[in-house]
Amino acid sequence: MSETPSAAPEKPASHAPPPAAAHGHDGHGHGHDAHDPIHAANPNLAHHFDTPLQQFEAGKLGIWLFLLTEVLFFAGLFVAYTITDPCGLKCGSTRTTSSTRSSAR
Repeated sequence: MSETPSAAPEKPASHAPPPAAAHGHDGHGHGHDAHDPIHAANPNLAHHFDTPLQQFEAGKLGIWLFLLTEVLFFAGLFVAYTITDPCGLKCGSTRTTSSTRSSAR
């Protein structure tokens, strides 16, 4: 049996991604000009919001949720410290009370 020399497997011409049009993009990034008139008129409007009011309300809700989580977190820290403090917040105190000062005179 004689073996015929086999040709090297063909490699694809390019490993480049398909053209931008195949992905539904317009080729110049994700600018707002190609979406709709609302996004074209409001360059600060993020692409996942429909109106500036919706973006404002979402931001306001996000700020309130952040503040709420901070309050809950620090309240939990203070409660945990108060519960686990072995001295009951009295060991480190160097302040004298008014009754101590008056008896020292």
